[in-house]
Amino acid sequence: MLFVDDDVVAHPHLIEQHVARHDLDGEGTVVIGPMLTPDDFTMSPWVQWEQAMLYKQYAAMERGEWEPTSRQFYTGNASVARERLLAIGGFDVNLRRAEDVEMAFRLGDRGARFVFCPDAIGYHYAERSFDAWLNIAEAYGGNDVLFARDHGRPGLIDVYRREYLQRPRVLRLLARTAMSHRSAFTAVTRSLLAVRATNRVTRIDKLDRVVLSLLYGVAYYCGMADVLGGPKVFARVMRGAAPPPAATQAPRVAP
Repeated sequence: MLFVDDDVVAHPHLIEQHVARHDLDGEGTVVIGPMLTPDDFTMSPWVQWEQAMLYKQYAAMERGEWEPTSRQFYTGNASVARERLLAIGGFDVNLRRAEDVEMAFRLGDRGARFVFCPDAIGYHYAERSFDAWLNIAEAYGGNDVLFARDHGRPGLIDVYRREYLQRPRVLRLLARTAMSHRSAFTAVTRSLLAVRATNRVTRIDKLDRVVLSLLYGVAYYCGMADVLGGPKVFARVMRGAAPPPAATQAPRVAP
């Protein structure tokens, strides 16, 4: 079964490349293809940032620095044998964000092998509002907690904790501050957006990437804190405590 998002335009050889990779790697293969930036479309700065982050992942997988895993499985461009999908019950319909990654975890539990096929190209004509972009980051943070705590994967909390401690100190400080002062965080992001809008260029620069990385990271950890039960609980979990057994607030869902 091949998945392609409605904002992804398939390269003429996309299907051929997916099929060839399944034939090459055999039963149990899950193929991930890249979603590349089209030359004939101007993306908003925050979507350009998303694409830049995807390109970093693609390059790392091509170099062999990263092994493709469930966390790189996006149904914008991916394929898996239909019988394997039916065997695990398909998507969890209770999830409104990262439902593809959660399904990929279950595929991995059944022995699926994830491979990256750089020639299975889709062109990503993505556009979303700044609010939607931040809401997506929050939703991913919240859903990561749900995957670990409510979907029987407590080991993921250790992964998230290690990742958090490896983040730049400025990001961790901003995230903890924003968790307790959400209205101020919103006001600052609006101001940054207004400044960026008045100086819009077709390509983001290094400063744009740094600022957008910080904003996304802050929103992501705010989403985690929301589902864990607030900034104090978040801080305890990041210091090594187990997460509380029940969610106090569902993660936000981007429109």
